[in-house]
Amino acid sequence: MSSPTEILTEKFKLQYILRERVFVTWEDQSGTSCALGRRSNRNGQNLEFFMAAYYDTKGYIHIHFSLEVLIVVAGNKRAIELLLVVPPDADLANASKSQTISNIDNLSTYHASAIHDAGISKSTNVICIPFNLVAEGFVVMKKKQTTAIIKAWNNPSRELIRGLQSLSNTKNFTVYIRPNSYALIGLRDLRNRLTNNGTPIDLRKTITKEMYIEQALELVEWSRFDATSPPPAYTETRQLFPEVQVPRSPPVVLEQETSSIHTDETTIAETPARPPTSSNHTSVHGIFSPSCRELSDNEVNLEDIEEDTRSIEMSFHVDSDEEQLAILNSRELSQELNADIEVSQMLDSKLLRWLRTAIRINPNIQEHNHLATRLAILGSCIRTSNTHIFDATLPWCSALFFYDPLDGDPDNSLGLWEKRNSWLISDIARLIQWANGFHDGAEMNPLLLKHFIKLGDTARNVASNTRKGNDEYYDQKSVCIVRVLTEFGKQQNGRIGKENSKSLFRHSLGSDGNASKQMKM
Repeated sequence: MSSPTEILTEKFKLQYILRERVFVTWEDQSGTSCALGRRSNRNGQNLEFFMAAYYDTKGYIHIHFSLEVLIVVAGNKRAIELLLVVPPDADLANASKSQTISNIDNLSTYHASAIHDAGISKSTNVICIPFNLVAEGFVVMKKKQTTAIIKAWNNPSRELIRGLQSLSNTKNFTVYIRPNSYALIGLRDLRNRLTNNGTPIDLRKTITKEMYIEQALELVEWSRFDATSPPPAYTETRQLFPEVQVPRSPPVVLEQETSSIHTDETTIAETPARPPTSSNHTSVHGIFSPSCRELSDNEVNLEDIEEDTRSIEMSFHVDSDEEQLAILNSRELSQELNADIEVSQMLDSKLLRWLRTAIRINPNIQEHNHLATRLAILGSCIRTSNTHIFDATLPWCSALFFYDPLDGDPDNSLGLWEKRNSWLISDIARLIQWANGFHDGAEMNPLLLKHFIKLGDTARNVASNTRKGNDEYYDQKSVCIVRVLTEFGKQQNGRIGKENSKSLFRHSLGSDGNASKQMKM
């Protein structure tokens, strides 16, 4: 069955200029910050969301944004393509070179983190293309023989449909593309063709809705989808938990007791996406901020912490977590009505697995000054099936735990929690998030645990001795990276496959008895 792209390519004799996977940001009509292009929270796969540019036999430019979504047809799952067509009103002046993400104006730290996580950036660089349309675009799909309601297959599909609907209603948005030679050559060709063919206004008048719907396509009527109201849940502006505080403690002495640590390594299935929630806002700060300064409410606007919101920045305000917990608790009653039992069970299993490991190092982990409130936040997330806040919080719990597992400096008398040391916890958290991309909960895996504990130990040494260099810390960080790649870094076609990683892990573990032996430190 031909897709809209295939139909248009044949009918208009379109010639390809550019086709790249993209990440798009915009503000909807209410001023809420929105994005499309994040990695899937359900299966960890990158979203198949592409921008393509073509020219036809008359030299006119066609700009398409292609999104594949899943719908229900006769009780079965079917993929359809929705095609957003926009006039070529793009600012291509700086498209021939990449920019550093941190230098891009009006890009929130959360969006920067999501861009990086989706694989759109390259070494923190990205191609940035602003669009300022004189007229809104329109969305087409293959013509259907029925006028029945089109049902989305699942909640992620509903959110994608809502996202494309919101994007089609705006005139100003920004497209981010991964820097590569094909993209740069294509953008240069596109810019030259727009310059040579006249003004964008002339081109825009030529590309009309009528031209497209004559080609076995139809304009999308959003009222036919069961996903287009209420407003998109994923566009909720969420603010990140203020940056986290982290104390330090004396080095952890892992003697004979350490060998008794047994981590429950039962394989846990991928966490399903949570059902749509209310429009309440919560916030968490992106780990890719240029600094660890505290961000004000109007500086950072987070949408629904989607796909990989595994990153929050650190806050050194004592009451910040208590305040966030109070906010979560105040909304919990209404959110529990929408809670997904399966999701809650998955989150419960994740936290239980984490605690079974941590409690063997610190039997009173629940009383840890810098973890107690965060653990309560995780509990709230389990009750409300909030995978996004949960996945954003747990890696930071690990980072704080490795940094000060025994809560050795609760009153900061040793200076472990001075703001100058915040980069250490932030760096550990970022490393953990990277490791989790290979295997969920990798840092607590018995094959890696001792290496991350030692990383926290070296971080405390660096924090307690301002005259000491960072070489020891970076050496141990390198060890952690190598162990992650060795244990879980099996590649297929140049990309990391989660299932392959899990298979490699199970092969490495062998039996439960072997796992226990490997845990000896």
